[in-house]
Amino acid sequence: MLKNSERVARNTFFFIAALIFQKFFSLVYFALLARFLGVEDLGKYAFAISFTTIFTIFIDFGFTPVLTRKLSQNEGDISKIFSTILSLKIFLSAIVYIGVLVLITLLHYEPIIVKLVLISGMVMIFDSFTLTFWGIFRGRHILFYESLGNILVQIILVCVGLGILFTSSNLLFQMSALLMASIFHFFYAWYLLWKKIHISFQWNFNTKEIQKLLRESSFFGIGAIFNRITGSLDSILLSKLAGLNAVGFYSTSYRLVSALQFIPLAFSASIYPAMSAAFQKDDARLSRLFEKSSIMLLVIIFPISFGAFVIADLLITTIYGTEYISSILSFKILIFSLIFTFLHFPVGSCLNAIHKQKITTKNQGIAMAVSIILNVLLIPIFGFVGASIAFLVSSMVLYGFGFWYVMHSIKIDYKYFFGKTIRIFSAAFGMAFFIFFLRTKISLLLLIVVANLTYIFFLYCFRAFQKSEIQEFIYSLRQKPINAEEKIKI
Repeated sequence: MLKNSERVARNTFFFIAALIFQKFFSLVYFALLARFLGVEDLGKYAFAISFTTIFTIFIDFGFTPVLTRKLSQNEGDISKIFSTILSLKIFLSAIVYIGVLVLITLLHYEPIIVKLVLISGMVMIFDSFTLTFWGIFRGRHILFYESLGNILVQIILVCVGLGILFTSSNLLFQMSALLMASIFHFFYAWYLLWKKIHISFQWNFNTKEIQKLLRESSFFGIGAIFNRITGSLDSILLSKLAGLNAVGFYSTSYRLVSALQFIPLAFSASIYPAMSAAFQKDDARLSRLFEKSSIMLLVIIFPISFGAFVIADLLITTIYGTEYISSILSFKILIFSLIFTFLHFPVGSCLNAIHKQKITTKNQGIAMAVSIILNVLLIPIFGFVGASIAFLVSSMVLYGFGFWYVMHSIKIDYKYFFGKTIRIFSAAFGMAFFIFFLRTKISLLLLIVVANLTYIFFLYCFRAFQKSEIQEFIYSLRQKPINAEEKIKI
């Protein structure tokens, strides 16, 4: 049996590697879609996904985070809770899917979009169940199988999608490729859950247990609703206020930015269970986890944001083509929202781990309100650029309120935290300033290599980050299993 610290390090490595693979090929696939479909058809495809994404949370409603936390803290009969969640999800899936059909019909979109939404709705259902399956593995600190699944699903999507793309421009076929990949992912996760964790589903629609589950998950669920609306409503508003072309332009810049969210997502997969366990036993370790994870994410996101801003025109035209040159300004705005998106992951994980999901929910509600107001005000004036500004401001609001509450909930070494932030910022700014003068003189690939080497040099000069800090972070993640007799092999 692997030691727990070795398992954490190994699983985190596999998870990050798989997400890199998944996001890279997803971005390549989306770039090919953009080139082959054109702005308007891409807008239709992206709109259908954004529309159903909002409704996904009404199927899960925060059940999976509750399940993961209970596993991390060894609370209750997990098999019973799991069966209750799946029974409730089956019921909710039917209601939500019918609701999606009714709503998209009442909004009077053209028939092709209605059909795309119906297929995307089936993807939504399968992905929601798959999320719960992986929630069990995450609670056990097992990320290897989910990592492998992400790779396999992306391979299926790219192979089937490209096969369709090179033979037909039918949007329904393209959405069907996404559905095929989701169905495979569902059965893959279900099989491994039965085979490795030995948890099976038994119908359990007990109203008392469902009421208890809803009470525990309500703040997670409401917060997730706010978060989904903030992240997806912009495309819907754009389609009504600025047209599907605007959705196409916005989706290219947004997809390029959101492709990088796998980094904090991978961190949170390990951080959240570790923070939940630390809250039970070691407040000092909880503080270290928050500080170290935030600093490590800053080391990653500052150079990405500053560098991408400087070479935004090269990135957009190289990846999507000159047809999408209008997306450059939108991308420049959205890339800075990533800083606050990255930093919110450890903030949200910390607040949820210490049972302050009510605060997280309130913050997400405020951010959603800011997003809606700004989108309604700015889209008619600035189009999809206005939507980008709204997303940036709402991201800043969400992180700002969250960090303020974390400051008052755990002990933070402010001298260390803000000192490191300033040094990392200086290193990233120095790198961006240097490559600004090289951006038209060398190839894009060589420019990226030079930028990375320059950033490492500035990190060393400013003493912004050291190898020992990575080791300290991994050490902070280590924990003994809650149940000493538990033995999970991977």
